[in-house]
Amino acid sequence: MRALAIGAVMTAVGCANRTPYTCTSSDQCVLAGASGRCEAQGFCSFNDPQCESSQRFEPGAGGGLGGTCVPVEIGPPDAATCGDLGAACCSTGAACVAGTSCSAGTCQDCVADLGLGRRFGCTLRKDGTIWCSGDNSRGQLGIGIAGNVPSATPVQVRDATSAVITDASVLGTGRDHACVVRPGGETWCWGANSAGQLGDGTTVDKPAAVRVVKTDDTPLTGIVALRGGEDHTCARDHTGEIWCWGNNTGGQLGDGTLVNRSKAAPVLVAPGGTPFAGALELWTGAMHNCVRNASNDVWCWGVNSNGQLGDNSRTNRSSPVKVYTSASVALGRWHTCAVDPDSTISCWGWGSHGRLGIGTGESFNGINQLTPVKVLTQLGGVPFQGASFVVAGAESCALMQDGRVFCWGDSPYGQTGNGGSLVPAQVNLANGTPLDAKRMFAEHTHVCARRLNGELVCWGRNYSGEFGDGTFASHGIPTPYTASCR
Repeated sequence: MRALAIGAVMTAVGCANRTPYTCTSSDQCVLAGASGRCEAQGFCSFNDPQCESSQRFEPGAGGGLGGTCVPVEIGPPDAATCGDLGAACCSTGAACVAGTSCSAGTCQDCVADLGLGRRFGCTLRKDGTIWCSGDNSRGQLGIGIAGNVPSATPVQVRDATSAVITDASVLGTGRDHACVVRPGGETWCWGANSAGQLGDGTTVDKPAAVRVVKTDDTPLTGIVALRGGEDHTCARDHTGEIWCWGNNTGGQLGDGTLVNRSKAAPVLVAPGGTPFAGALELWTGAMHNCVRNASNDVWCWGVNSNGQLGDNSRTNRSSPVKVYTSASVALGRWHTCAVDPDSTISCWGWGSHGRLGIGTGESFNGINQLTPVKVLTQLGGVPFQGASFVVAGAESCALMQDGRVFCWGDSPYGQTGNGGSLVPAQVNLANGTPLDAKRMFAEHTHVCARRLNGELVCWGRNYSGEFGDGTFASHGIPTPYTASCR
Protein backbone atom coordinates (compact mmCIF):
# COMPACT_ATOMS: atom_id res chain seq x y z
CA MET A 1 0.00 0.00 0.00
CA ARG A 2 2.84 2.42 0.76
CA ALA A 3 4.23 1.90 -2.74
CA LEU A 4 0.93 3.01 -4.18
CA ALA A 5 0.76 5.92 -1.76
CA ILE A 6 4.04 7.43 -2.87
CA GLY A 7 2.97 7.23 -6.49
CA ALA A 8 -0.15 9.18 -5.66
CA VAL A 9 1.64 11.77 -3.55
CA MET A 10 4.36 12.38 -6.07
CA THR A 11 1.92 13.23 -8.84
CA ALA A 12 0.82 16.13 -6.67
CA VAL A 13 4.30 17.50 -5.99
CA GLY A 14 4.33 21.24 -6.60
CA CYS A 15 0.62 21.60 -5.74
CA ALA A 16 1.07 21.63 -2.00
CA ASN A 17 3.77 21.44 0.62
CA ARG A 18 4.14 18.10 2.35
CA THR A 19 6.27 16.28 4.84
CA PRO A 20 9.06 14.49 2.93
CA TYR A 21 8.23 10.82 2.34
CA THR A 22 10.80 8.52 3.86
CA CYS A 23 11.48 4.95 2.79
CA THR A 24 13.05 1.90 4.35
CA SER A 25 13.09 -0.41 1.33
CA SER A 26 13.07 -0.02 -2.46
CA ASP A 27 9.70 -1.72 -2.91
CA GLN A 28 8.15 1.38 -1.33
CA CYS A 29 9.36 3.55 -4.24
CA VAL A 30 7.05 3.56 -7.30
CA LEU A 31 6.41 6.49 -9.63
CA ALA A 32 3.99 6.28 -12.57
CA GLY A 33 4.49 2.53 -12.60
CA ALA A 34 8.30 2.76 -12.58
CA SER A 35 10.22 1.19 -9.72
CA GLY A 36 12.70 3.29 -7.80
CA ARG A 37 15.37 2.79 -5.19
CA CYS A 38 15.45 3.62 -1.50
CA GLU A 39 18.71 5.49 -0.90
CA ALA A 40 20.83 5.47 2.24
CA GLN A 41 19.53 8.97 3.05
CA GLY A 42 16.05 7.47 3.50
CA PHE A 43 14.43 8.96 0.36
CA CYS A 44 13.36 7.43 -2.95
CA SER A 45 15.24 7.96 -6.19
CA PHE A 46 14.38 7.07 -9.78
CA ASN A 47 16.39 6.43 -12.93
CA ASP A 48 17.68 9.50 -14.76
CA PRO A 49 20.46 9.02 -17.34
CA GLN A 50 21.41 12.71 -17.05
CA CYS A 51 22.84 11.98 -13.61
CA GLU A 52 26.29 10.46 -13.36
CA SER A 53 24.88 7.96 -10.87
CA SER A 54 21.86 7.39 -13.19
CA GLN A 55 19.57 8.12 -10.22
CA ARG A 56 17.77 11.30 -9.14
CA PHE A 57 16.00 11.91 -5.81
CA GLU A 58 12.22 12.36 -6.06
CA PRO A 59 11.21 16.05 -6.01
CA GLY A 60 9.82 15.96 -2.48
CA ALA A 61 12.84 14.33 -0.81
CA GLY A 62 13.94 16.10 2.35
CA GLY A 63 17.24 17.59 3.42
CA GLY A 64 17.50 19.71 0.28
CA LEU A 65 17.93 16.56 -1.84
CA GLY A 66 14.64 16.82 -3.74
CA GLY A 67 15.23 16.70 -7.49
CA THR A 68 19.01 16.41 -7.16
CA CYS A 69 21.19 13.67 -8.58
CA VAL A 70 22.11 10.88 -6.20
CA PRO A 71 25.84 11.27 -5.45
CA VAL A 72 28.26 8.86 -7.06
CA GLU A 73 29.47 6.45 -4.41
CA ILE A 74 33.13 6.76 -3.49
CA GLY A 75 34.11 4.00 -1.13
CA PRO A 76 36.02 4.54 2.12
CA PRO A 77 39.74 3.84 2.21
CA ASP A 78 40.75 0.20 2.56
CA ALA A 79 42.07 -0.10 6.11
CA ALA A 80 44.06 -3.15 5.07
CA THR A 81 46.01 -1.19 2.45
CA CYS A 82 49.46 -0.26 3.68
CA GLY A 83 50.46 3.39 3.52
CA ASP A 84 47.03 4.91 4.13
CA LEU A 85 46.31 7.01 7.20
CA GLY A 86 45.82 4.64 10.12
CA ALA A 87 47.12 1.63 8.19
CA ALA A 88 50.44 -0.18 8.52
CA CYS A 89 53.50 1.44 6.97
CA CYS A 90 54.52 -0.07 3.63
CA SER A 91 57.73 -2.09 3.61
CA THR A 92 58.61 -1.12 0.03
CA GLY A 93 58.39 2.22 -1.74
CA ALA A 94 56.94 5.15 0.16
CA ALA A 95 56.05 4.06 3.69
CA CYS A 96 52.99 6.31 3.89
CA VAL A 97 50.91 8.59 1.71
CA ALA A 98 51.81 12.29 1.54
CA GLY A 99 50.71 14.18 4.63
CA THR A 100 51.31 11.24 6.94
CA SER A 101 54.42 9.68 8.42
CA CYS A 102 55.37 6.25 9.73
CA SER A 103 55.40 6.04 13.53
CA ALA A 104 55.49 2.77 15.49
CA GLY A 105 54.65 0.90 12.31
CA THR A 106 51.50 2.93 11.56
CA CYS A 107 50.89 5.84 9.16
CA GLN A 108 49.91 8.83 11.28
CA ASP A 109 48.82 12.34 10.39
CA CYS A 110 51.64 14.87 10.77
CA VAL A 111 50.00 18.04 9.36
CA ALA A 112 47.89 20.31 11.57
CA ASP A 113 47.30 23.04 8.96
CA LEU A 114 48.48 24.61 5.71
CA GLY A 115 48.88 28.26 4.74
CA LEU A 116 49.47 29.43 1.18
CA GLY A 117 50.45 33.01 0.38
CA ARG A 118 50.92 34.63 -3.01
CA ARG A 119 54.31 33.02 -3.69
CA PHE A 120 55.11 31.03 -0.56
CA GLY A 121 53.56 28.28 1.51
CA CYS A 122 53.82 27.09 5.12
CA THR A 123 52.98 23.87 6.93
CA LEU A 124 52.10 23.67 10.60
CA ARG A 125 53.08 20.22 11.79
CA LYS A 126 51.44 18.48 14.71
CA ASP A 127 54.66 18.80 16.68
CA GLY A 128 54.13 22.59 16.77
CA THR A 129 56.84 23.48 14.24
CA ILE A 130 56.28 25.60 11.12
CA TRP A 131 58.04 24.96 7.82
CA CYS A 132 57.87 27.35 4.86
CA SER A 133 59.10 27.38 1.28
CA GLY A 134 58.95 29.69 -1.74
CA ASP A 135 59.59 33.40 -2.07
CA ASN A 136 61.55 35.14 0.71
CA SER A 137 61.94 38.65 -0.70
CA ARG A 138 59.92 40.10 2.21
CA GLY A 139 61.03 37.58 4.84
CA GLN A 140 58.03 35.28 4.25
CA LEU A 141 60.02 32.15 5.15
CA GLY A 142 60.60 33.35 8.71
CA ILE A 143 64.22 32.22 8.91
CA GLY A 144 65.64 35.49 10.24
CA ILE A 145 66.91 36.85 6.93
CA ALA A 146 65.20 38.06 3.77
CA GLY A 147 66.50 37.42 0.28
CA ASN A 148 65.50 37.27 -3.37
CA VAL A 149 66.43 33.61 -3.85
CA PRO A 150 63.36 31.40 -3.28
CA SER A 151 63.61 28.03 -1.57
CA ALA A 152 61.89 24.98 -3.07
CA THR A 153 62.55 22.98 0.09
CA PRO A 154 60.95 23.78 3.46
CA VAL A 155 62.88 25.72 6.08
CA GLN A 156 61.95 26.14 9.73
CA VAL A 157 60.43 29.35 11.08
CA ARG A 158 62.10 31.17 13.98
CA ASP A 159 60.98 33.99 16.24
CA ALA A 160 62.70 37.31 16.92
CA THR A 161 64.96 35.68 19.53
CA SER A 162 66.31 33.34 16.80
CA ALA A 163 64.68 30.38 18.55
CA VAL A 164 62.95 27.77 16.39
CA ILE A 165 59.19 27.85 17.01
CA THR A 166 58.02 24.50 18.39
CA ASP A 167 54.76 25.47 20.14
CA ALA A 168 52.47 26.79 17.39
CA SER A 169 48.85 25.63 17.31
CA VAL A 170 47.19 27.76 14.57
CA LEU A 171 48.51 29.07 11.23
CA GLY A 172 47.24 31.86 8.98
CA THR A 173 48.82 33.38 5.87
CA GLY A 174 48.29 36.60 3.95
CA ARG A 175 49.67 37.67 0.59
CA ASP A 176 53.26 38.14 1.77
CA HIS A 177 53.09 37.49 5.52
CA ALA A 178 52.13 34.73 7.94
CA CYS A 179 51.08 34.39 11.58
CA VAL A 180 50.78 31.64 14.18
CA VAL A 181 49.14 31.24 17.56
CA ARG A 182 51.38 30.18 20.43
CA PRO A 183 50.64 29.23 24.09
CA GLY A 184 48.16 31.51 25.82
CA GLY A 185 46.67 32.43 22.47
CA GLU A 186 49.54 34.84 21.75
CA THR A 187 49.92 35.75 18.08
CA TRP A 188 53.26 36.01 16.27
CA CYS A 189 53.73 37.17 12.68
CA TRP A 190 56.52 37.55 10.09
CA GLY A 191 57.10 38.79 6.54
CA ALA A 192 55.85 41.93 4.79
CA ASN A 193 54.80 44.76 7.10
CA SER A 194 54.46 47.94 5.03
CA ALA A 195 50.92 48.55 6.35
CA GLY A 196 51.46 47.21 9.85
CA GLN A 197 50.01 43.77 9.06
CA LEU A 198 52.42 42.09 11.50
CA GLY A 199 50.84 43.94 14.41
CA ASP A 200 54.02 44.77 16.33
CA GLY A 201 53.56 48.52 16.23
CA THR A 202 55.92 49.08 13.30
CA THR A 203 55.72 49.14 9.50
CA VAL A 204 59.07 47.45 8.83
CA ASP A 205 59.30 43.98 7.27
CA LYS A 206 60.32 41.27 9.76
CA PRO A 207 62.04 38.06 8.54
CA ALA A 208 61.43 36.35 11.91
CA ALA A 209 58.24 36.11 13.96
CA VAL A 210 57.35 39.05 16.21
CA ARG A 211 54.66 39.27 18.87
CA VAL A 212 51.40 41.06 18.02
CA VAL A 213 50.37 43.71 20.52
CA LYS A 214 47.12 45.56 21.19
CA THR A 215 46.79 49.33 21.07
CA ASP A 216 47.69 49.48 24.77
CA ASP A 217 50.96 47.65 23.94
CA THR A 218 50.00 44.50 25.83
CA PRO A 219 50.25 41.18 23.96
CA LEU A 220 47.22 40.02 22.00
CA THR A 221 46.11 36.79 23.72
CA GLY A 222 43.26 34.29 23.66
CA ILE A 223 43.35 33.89 19.87
CA VAL A 224 41.98 30.65 18.35
CA ALA A 225 41.84 31.46 14.60
CA LEU A 226 43.88 33.60 12.19
CA ARG A 227 43.36 34.93 8.65
CA GLY A 228 45.58 37.14 6.51
CA GLY A 229 44.55 39.39 3.63
CA GLU A 230 46.41 41.48 1.07
CA ASP A 231 48.14 43.55 3.76
CA HIS A 232 45.97 43.20 6.83
CA THR A 233 45.36 40.47 9.39
CA CYS A 234 42.35 39.43 11.47
CA ALA A 235 42.01 36.99 14.36
CA ARG A 236 39.15 35.47 16.35
CA ASP A 237 39.49 35.03 20.10
CA HIS A 238 37.91 32.41 22.33
CA THR A 239 35.02 34.71 23.23
CA GLY A 240 33.99 35.28 19.61
CA GLU A 241 35.44 38.78 19.27
CA ILE A 242 37.43 39.70 16.15
CA TRP A 243 40.70 41.64 16.22
CA CYS A 244 42.29 43.21 13.11
CA TRP A 245 45.40 45.21 12.20
CA GLY A 246 47.21 46.54 9.12
CA ASN A 247 45.83 48.32 6.05
CA ASN A 248 42.48 50.02 6.61
CA THR A 249 42.01 52.20 3.54
CA GLY A 250 38.81 50.34 2.67
CA GLY A 251 37.55 49.75 6.19
CA GLN A 252 38.93 46.22 6.36
CA LEU A 253 39.86 46.57 10.05
CA GLY A 254 36.18 46.98 10.92
CA ASP A 255 36.70 49.65 13.58
CA GLY A 256 34.57 52.30 11.91
CA THR A 257 37.57 54.25 10.58
CA LEU A 258 39.75 54.30 7.47
CA VAL A 259 43.03 54.70 9.34
CA ASN A 260 45.80 52.11 9.07
CA ARG A 261 46.80 50.58 12.38
CA SER A 262 49.93 48.55 13.24
CA LYS A 263 48.47 47.20 16.49
CA ALA A 264 45.48 44.96 17.13
CA ALA A 265 42.10 46.39 18.08
CA PRO A 266 38.60 44.84 18.09
CA VAL A 267 36.12 45.01 15.24
CA LEU A 268 33.18 47.15 16.35
CA VAL A 269 29.45 46.75 15.71
CA ALA A 270 29.38 50.41 14.57
CA PRO A 271 31.74 53.40 14.61
CA GLY A 272 32.46 54.14 18.27
CA GLY A 273 30.36 51.15 19.32
CA THR A 274 31.01 48.00 21.31
CA PRO A 275 33.15 45.07 20.08
CA PHE A 276 31.43 42.73 17.63
CA ALA A 277 30.82 39.42 19.43
CA GLY A 278 29.53 35.93 18.77
CA ALA A 279 31.68 34.97 15.78
CA LEU A 280 32.17 31.23 15.33
CA GLU A 281 34.13 31.36 12.08
CA LEU A 282 36.28 33.96 10.33
CA TRP A 283 37.19 34.34 6.64
CA THR A 284 39.42 36.90 4.93
CA GLY A 285 39.70 37.86 1.26
CA ALA A 286 42.13 40.27 -0.32
CA MET A 287 40.64 43.33 1.36
CA HIS A 288 37.35 42.17 2.87
CA ASN A 289 36.38 39.92 5.77
CA CYS A 290 33.35 37.93 6.90
CA VAL A 291 32.31 36.06 10.02
CA ARG A 292 29.56 33.55 10.82
CA ASN A 293 27.62 33.37 14.08
CA ALA A 294 25.70 30.49 15.72
CA SER A 295 22.64 31.22 13.56
CA ASN A 296 24.80 31.02 10.40
CA ASP A 297 24.25 34.72 9.82
CA VAL A 298 27.15 36.06 7.75
CA TRP A 299 28.47 39.55 8.51
CA CYS A 300 31.05 41.24 6.25
CA TRP A 301 33.08 44.45 6.08
CA GLY A 302 35.90 46.07 4.11
CA VAL A 303 36.46 46.87 0.44
CA ASN A 304 33.36 46.47 -1.74
CA SER A 305 34.44 47.98 -5.06
CA ASN A 306 33.50 44.79 -6.93
CA GLY A 307 30.42 43.98 -4.90
CA GLN A 308 32.27 41.33 -2.89
CA LEU A 309 30.26 42.10 0.25
CA GLY A 310 27.04 41.16 -1.53
CA ASP A 311 24.92 44.02 -0.12
CA ASN A 312 23.81 45.34 -3.54
CA SER A 313 26.27 48.21 -3.47
CA ARG A 314 29.88 49.11 -4.17
CA THR A 315 30.19 51.05 -0.94
CA ASN A 316 33.07 50.08 1.33
CA ARG A 317 31.97 49.16 4.86
CA SER A 318 34.09 50.02 7.89
CA SER A 319 31.76 48.10 10.22
CA PRO A 320 30.17 44.65 9.80
CA VAL A 321 26.92 44.39 7.83
CA LYS A 322 24.73 41.29 7.67
CA VAL A 323 24.76 40.03 4.06
CA TYR A 324 23.84 36.33 3.96
CA THR A 325 23.04 33.11 5.81
CA SER A 326 25.23 30.05 5.29
CA ALA A 327 27.30 27.49 7.19
CA SER A 328 30.03 27.40 4.52
CA VAL A 329 31.47 30.61 3.08
CA ALA A 330 34.64 31.28 1.09
CA LEU A 331 36.32 34.61 0.39
CA GLY A 332 38.40 34.77 -2.78
CA ARG A 333 40.63 37.55 -3.97
CA TRP A 334 37.74 39.86 -4.93
CA HIS A 335 34.70 37.60 -4.71
CA THR A 336 32.70 35.58 -2.19
CA CYS A 337 30.85 32.25 -2.42
CA ALA A 338 28.55 30.35 -0.06
CA VAL A 339 26.80 26.98 0.06
CA ASP A 340 23.02 27.30 0.29
CA PRO A 341 20.70 24.97 2.28
CA ASP A 342 19.65 23.12 -0.89
CA SER A 343 23.33 22.30 -1.68
CA THR A 344 23.53 24.88 -4.48
CA ILE A 345 26.21 27.59 -4.39
CA SER A 346 25.82 31.34 -4.65
CA CYS A 347 28.67 33.71 -5.52
CA TRP A 348 29.00 37.46 -5.81
CA GLY A 349 31.64 40.12 -6.48
CA TRP A 350 34.24 40.28 -9.25
CA GLY A 351 32.84 38.59 -12.34
CA SER A 352 36.12 38.18 -14.22
CA HIS A 353 38.31 35.08 -14.58
CA GLY A 354 35.26 32.83 -14.34
CA ARG A 355 35.32 32.82 -10.55
CA LEU A 356 31.55 33.16 -10.13
CA GLY A 357 30.82 29.94 -12.04
CA ILE A 358 28.01 31.33 -14.18
CA GLY A 359 29.49 30.50 -17.59
CA THR A 360 30.83 33.98 -18.34
CA GLY A 361 33.75 36.17 -17.31
CA GLU A 362 36.73 34.60 -19.04
CA SER A 363 39.89 36.66 -18.48
CA PHE A 364 38.87 40.25 -17.59
CA ASN A 365 35.52 40.14 -19.42
CA GLY A 366 33.24 39.57 -16.45
CA ILE A 367 30.50 41.75 -14.99
CA ASN A 368 30.55 42.40 -11.26
CA GLN A 369 27.64 40.90 -9.34
CA LEU A 370 26.51 43.05 -6.42
CA THR A 371 24.12 40.41 -5.07
CA PRO A 372 24.41 36.60 -4.92
CA VAL A 373 23.95 34.65 -8.16
CA LYS A 374 23.69 30.87 -8.49
CA VAL A 375 26.64 28.86 -9.75
CA LEU A 376 25.41 27.01 -12.86
CA THR A 377 26.01 23.67 -14.53
CA GLN A 378 26.47 25.50 -17.84
CA LEU A 379 25.85 28.94 -19.34
CA GLY A 380 22.11 29.51 -19.04
CA GLY A 381 21.71 26.13 -17.32
CA VAL A 382 20.30 24.98 -14.00
CA PRO A 383 21.98 25.63 -10.65
CA PHE A 384 24.88 23.36 -9.74
CA GLN A 385 23.91 21.14 -6.79
CA GLY A 386 25.37 18.65 -4.35
CA ALA A 387 27.96 20.85 -2.60
CA SER A 388 28.79 20.55 1.08
CA PHE A 389 31.70 22.99 1.37
CA VAL A 390 33.25 25.76 -0.72
CA VAL A 391 36.75 27.28 -0.86
CA ALA A 392 38.13 30.17 -2.93
CA GLY A 393 41.23 32.10 -3.83
CA ALA A 394 42.06 33.09 -7.39
CA GLU A 395 39.64 30.26 -8.22
CA SER A 396 36.57 28.66 -6.65
CA CYS A 397 36.09 25.01 -5.66
CA ALA A 398 33.36 22.89 -4.11
CA LEU A 399 33.72 19.78 -2.02
CA MET A 400 30.74 17.63 -2.90
CA GLN A 401 28.57 15.57 -0.59
CA ASP A 402 30.00 12.41 -2.16
CA GLY A 403 33.62 13.53 -1.72
CA ARG A 404 34.30 14.62 -5.29
CA VAL A 405 35.79 18.04 -6.04
CA PHE A 406 34.66 20.55 -8.67
CA CYS A 407 36.49 23.81 -9.47
CA TRP A 408 35.91 26.74 -11.79
CA GLY A 409 37.71 29.83 -13.07
CA ASP A 410 40.65 30.64 -15.33
CA SER A 411 43.65 28.42 -14.65
CA PRO A 412 46.96 29.91 -15.87
CA TYR A 413 48.82 28.15 -13.05
CA GLY A 414 46.71 24.98 -13.02
CA GLN A 415 44.82 26.18 -9.94
CA THR A 416 41.45 24.71 -10.97
CA GLY A 417 42.97 21.26 -11.42
CA ASN A 418 40.89 20.70 -14.55
CA GLY A 419 42.42 23.00 -17.16
CA GLY A 420 40.06 25.89 -16.42
CA SER A 421 36.30 26.19 -16.74
CA LEU A 422 33.67 28.94 -16.51
CA VAL A 423 31.35 26.54 -14.67
CA PRO A 424 32.16 23.78 -12.18
CA ALA A 425 34.20 20.95 -13.69
CA GLN A 426 35.35 17.81 -11.95
CA VAL A 427 38.92 17.50 -10.66
CA ASN A 428 40.49 14.13 -11.42
CA LEU A 429 43.59 12.33 -10.26
CA ALA A 430 46.45 11.56 -12.64
CA ASN A 431 44.86 8.19 -13.49
CA GLY A 432 41.62 9.87 -14.56
CA THR A 433 39.53 8.82 -11.56
CA PRO A 434 37.70 11.47 -9.52
CA LEU A 435 39.61 13.11 -6.71
CA ASP A 436 38.08 11.97 -3.41
CA ALA A 437 38.39 14.43 -0.54
CA LYS A 438 37.21 15.11 3.00
CA ARG A 439 38.77 18.54 3.56
CA MET A 440 39.99 21.36 1.33
CA PHE A 441 42.17 24.49 1.46
CA ALA A 442 42.42 27.29 -1.13
CA GLU A 443 44.36 30.55 -1.10
CA HIS A 444 45.61 32.69 -3.97
CA THR A 445 46.47 30.40 -6.93
CA HIS A 446 46.76 27.22 -4.84
CA VAL A 447 44.36 24.49 -3.79
CA CYS A 448 44.99 21.50 -1.51
CA ALA A 449 42.81 18.60 -0.42
CA ARG A 450 42.96 15.86 2.16
CA ARG A 451 41.89 12.64 0.44
CA LEU A 452 39.73 9.98 2.08
CA ASN A 453 42.80 7.77 2.59
CA GLY A 454 44.56 10.63 4.39
CA GLU A 455 46.83 11.64 1.52
CA LEU A 456 47.45 15.37 1.14
CA VAL A 457 47.46 16.63 -2.47
CA CYS A 458 47.86 20.13 -3.94
CA TRP A 459 47.68 21.82 -7.32
CA GLY A 460 48.30 25.28 -8.76
CA ARG A 461 51.19 27.74 -8.83
CA ASN A 462 54.63 26.52 -7.78
CA TYR A 463 56.95 28.82 -9.74
CA SER A 464 58.60 29.95 -6.51
CA GLY A 465 58.68 26.49 -4.92
CA GLU A 466 55.80 27.27 -2.59
CA PHE A 467 54.71 23.62 -2.39
CA GLY A 468 58.15 22.71 -1.04
CA ASP A 469 58.56 19.65 -3.26
CA GLY A 470 62.01 20.60 -4.53
CA THR A 471 60.71 21.88 -7.88
CA PHE A 472 59.73 25.20 -9.42
CA ALA A 473 57.02 23.72 -11.65
CA SER A 474 53.30 24.36 -11.23
CA HIS A 475 50.88 21.43 -10.93
CA GLY A 476 47.78 21.23 -13.12
CA ILE A 477 46.40 18.14 -11.37
CA PRO A 478 46.34 16.99 -7.73
CA THR A 479 49.92 16.12 -6.76
CA PRO A 480 51.10 14.55 -3.47
CA TYR A 481 52.23 17.21 -1.00
CA THR A 482 55.56 15.58 -0.22
CA ALA A 483 56.98 18.48 1.81
CA SER A 484 54.59 17.93 4.68
CA CYS A 485 56.48 15.43 6.85
CA ARG A 486 60.15 15.86 6.04
